[in-house]
Amino acid sequence: MAVGEISKALDSAIANVSHHLGSLKSAGVVTARKKGRFVVYALAPQIVRQGSLDFGCCRLQIGRG
Repeated sequence: MAVGEISKALDSAIANVSHHLGSLKSAGVVTARKKGRFVVYALAPQIVRQGSLDFGCCRLQIGRG
């Protein structure tokens, strides 16, 4: 999603969301790619593993387990 879409979904200021996405990108949690004049963010493939988010230090189960 683009920063504006994420900002709207979270009901948070674009500057705040952009700042946090920059930190998440630096940490390798999200990836970013240019699409026209927008930057589209996604969870990094190495983070998503079969129904969970694996951060190395901890894992968050997604959905019912």
